[in-house]
Amino acid sequence: YEDDLNKREIDATPEAVTFSTTSHAGSGFYNETGGPVGLVTVPVNAEGMVVATFKTGTEAGPKYLIHVVPSVSVQDKWLTITALADGEPNTIVVSVVSDVTTPYSLPADGESQFYLIYHAFDRYGNPSANQALHFSDDANGDLFTWWTNSDGKVMFCYGRR
Repeated sequence: YEDDLNKREIDATPEAVTFSTTSHAGSGFYNETGGPVGLVTVPVNAEGMVVATFKTGTEAGPKYLIHVVPSVSVQDKWLTITALADGEPNTIVVSVVSDVTTPYSLPADGESQFYLIYHAFDRYGNPSANQALHFSDDANGDLFTWWTNSDGKVMFCYGRR
């Protein structure tokens, strides 16, 4: 978060601004003493600027609420940050799902089908959303790319046409 307090029409420039937030999976504010911390007070510099460094945690999904409170009667602010899971895949897990009772054999009946589901996860175990997965078809030599969905999944269906 960064704000130029000199550009605002206020009666007084605050000496400091306090930032507070909820902490989740290593999220918080970082300063010269380290972090993460849920509450930090940052002095206003000579140019009227205040800078606070916030890092999201290692888990996707939560919305972080940050409360910004100047030391004088300037309107406080609430900020919302959403942690996205769109990191580069670190692990890929393949699942086979079938619509028949024997999962690894499929009758040639023109109706039965099975799915190969590729689950991509980042280094923290979050789904890797919107990432390219590259595949090759050894039968005909084709190369193709599919993108993971918001759950980090790519699915292929085999069987019924």
